[in-house]
Amino acid sequence: MALEAIGTNIQPQNKTGGSGKAWCSVFIPGLGQFLDGRNKAGAIYMGTSIAAVLGTRALLGSAVKDVFRASETTITSNASSATKYLSKLSGCKVYGAVALGLAGAALWIANIVDAYKGNRKKA
Repeated sequence: MALEAIGTNIQPQNKTGGSGKAWCSVFIPGLGQFLDGRNKAGAIYMGTSIAAVLGTRALLGSAVKDVFRASETTITSNASSATKYLSKLSGCKVYGAVALGLAGAALWIANIVDAYKGNRKKA
């Protein structure tokens, strides 16, 4: 616990989050928790946010690549070979990217709320 001197009295300073730490977490997930001294929570929020972004990017990148190859094949050759690439573009990639993006957004909001609340215990 950090100690703050006020006159002759020494009072412990509470870690309570706040709007400044919440704003830090808006721009860098987990930073508000790190500033509050909750390194484990900050690392969890930061790591899962990075994983969600990279996973969404990988799924969307693969889906876009399949569509591009299908359109390129349609222009240069027949349409039957283009269906090969479009068949690879399953709804699984698109729906997975949407689901992962929504989960990442929910995680981001939870990160901001947690940084604002800080280390407060329920009474």
